[in-house]
Parts: sequence; C-alpha cells; structure tokens
Amino acid sequence: MKAPVVVGLGNPGRSYERTRHNIGFLVADELAKRHGGSWRAKKKAEAAPISFGQKNVTLLKPTTYMNNSGTALAGYKAEQLIVVHDDLDLPAGAVRVKVGGGAVAERADTMVCGPLFSTSATASCGYGSASVAPRSV
Repeated sequence: MKAPVVVGLGNPGRSYERTRHNIGFLVADELAKRHGGSWRAKKKAEAAPISFGQKNVTLLKPTTYMNNSGTALAGYKAEQLIVVHDDLDLPAGAVRVKVGGGAVAERADTMVCGPLFSTSATASCGYGSASVAPRSV
C-alpha cells in the first residue's frame, strides 16, 4: 500500500484563513509544523511530506475551493486518503474518525472526493452550532 495522504480541506485566500471551514488546513499546518514538513506546490495542491514515527505520510492542502478539491486528488487511491474537514454537527473541539461516507460526510466530501469518498477515512472536526461558535477558530 502506498503512503497515507492526509488531506486538509479548506478554501484558499486570506479571507478564509482562520474560518471554521479551514479546520482541515489548520490541522495539516499543525502536523507539518510538529513533524518538520515543508509545503511545496504540486499541481492543484500544496504538499508536505513528513515522517510520523516510522511511517512516511504526505500532507495535502488543495489550492482549489473546497467544492472543487477532488481535482487535487487525482492519482491517489481512496485507501490512502484521510480527509480532515469541519463538521457543524459535532460539538466544538470534538473529532470523529471513520471510514466511508455518512450523513454529514456527504455534502462536502462527496462533492470533494466523489467515488473515492466511499472508502477513504475521514476525520470530522467539530465546531458546534454557528449560533454558539465564533466564525474564526
């Protein structure tokens, strides 16, 4: 099996930089920082190879808007992907990890990953209700 790819979902640009929809980017940035990764341009994404213990991992941040992120995943197999995204239905700070799509996994991720999503792993990061949670994280 090829090395795992952690895909942090978000939207490009300063206006989205620290919004809840960019939780995936924030997670990828933190992993790169903690594990010595350097971001490099790669087609429709930024990639940072890191070592996680004895395992080589690629961090990926699509440079397209979230609903077009699937184009950055061309060439990857679903079994390689761990997709990190925001989830309004989870309390702020909660994380849910699972394999395959689901009710929430749906909307953003099926548009993003298409058929890859049915067997890729996802890490949903909660930010709570929009009426409770601040827009910036």
